[in-house]
Amino acid sequence: MQIEMASLSGARVGVPVNAEPGVDVSVVIESQVFKDWAADVDKDPKLFVREIHIQALDMYASPLAPAPPPCTS
Repeated sequence: MQIEMASLSGARVGVPVNAEPGVDVSVVIESQVFKDWAADVDKDPKLFVREIHIQALDMYASPLAPAPPPCTS
C-alpha cells in the first residue's frame, strides 16, 4: 500500500506503507490519527518521507493510534 506525499522535487509521489506481520496496514491508513499525522508531515516544507513502516498498532486505546515511526537518517 502507499499514500501520496510531496517529494524533495516538489512532485507528488507514492510513499510505500508497510508493517510488521499481523499489523493490518489498511486499518492504519484509514485511521483518522494516521491521516492527520500524514497531513501534518506533508505540510512541513523541510520534511520528506520515503517510506513508512508500522511496527505496532494499539487497537485498544482510544482513539486508534499507530505507534510512532522510528526516526532514521
